[in-house]
Order: sequence, then structure tokens, then C-alpha cells
Amino acid sequence: KMAKASLKARIKANDARLKTLFLAVLLVNICYCVAKLPLYYKYPERATPGALATWGALSATAAGALVLLRGMARPARDASGELVDGGEDITTGAGEYLADMIWVVCLTQIFFILTKWALLLLVVIPGYAMFRLGMDVLVPMYKARQEAAAAPAEPAQQFANRKERRAAQKSGGKGRP
Repeated sequence: KMAKASLKARIKANDARLKTLFLAVLLVNICYCVAKLPLYYKYPERATPGALATWGALSATAAGALVLLRGMARPARDASGELVDGGEDITTGAGEYLADMIWVVCLTQIFFILTKWALLLLVVIPGYAMFRLGMDVLVPMYKARQEAAAAPAEPAQQFANRKERRAAQKSGGKGRP
């Protein structure tokens, strides 16, 4: 019974998050339609195929992410209708990335009402991914290579010093302590 309670709690949390995201996407698209479509009617030259295609692509991206999140959050039931799994927790992992993508797309659509340059906001996600790749993967790999290149020089130096000490001891001189 306790396990079922946690599954039901996850279902409730997922549903609340999905409703919030759905309302955000719906509200942003309604705002776009209210703000832009009358302008397109009054000034048809502004209704370029590029502007409409961009709006459609942004809307499709947000809708596609919502569909993916919905699939991730879907609970599993057995043949008798008993709850088996509450679905994935969409506040972590890939679900979190999809939700962030939806928020960035919504923000881009809001600013796209004002200017076409708002599409540059979409560069934020791959830009941040490249930054994290550089800081978390490439920099440590570069440092490890530098340390590995510097490490073989030390044993060779010690070997050379040992040869010098032995030569000095054979010749009757005192080597280093």
C-alpha cells in the first residue's frame, strides 16, 4: 500500500507539471495569434512564409516535447487494471531537459512577437551544452594528457641520477645521500 501511495504521488506530480507546461504552450500560442494574426491581416506583407513557418516550427517543437513528456509520465497498469508503475519522474533526467526546452521555446515565441532576432535565444541550449562539454570533458582530458606527458620525464631523471651516483661511488667519490 505504501509503494502504491508513492506511485500515485508521482502520477499527481507528473500530471501537475504536464498541465503547467501545456498551459504555458497554449497561452504563448494564443498570445502570438492575438498579437500577430491581426497584423498579418492588416499588413499582408508582414505575413511572410518564413515568419509563419518559424511560428509553426516552434509550436511543433513544444508540442513534440509535450508528447514525449506525456509518454514518459504515462503510468503502467497490469491486465486487471492494477497500478504497476507510476511512469518516469519527469522532473529529473531527460524529462527535465524536455521541460527546459519547452520553456525556452515559449520564451522565444513571446519575444518572436516583438522581433525576429528572438530566434537567437534558441542558440542558448546548444551553446550551454558546448560549454559544459568543454568544461566537463575536454578540459579534464587535456589536463590528463599534459600530466601523462610530464610524468615519464620524472622516472628518466631519477634513472639518470642513479647512474651518476653509481659512477661517483665506483670512482671513489661520495654520491648524494
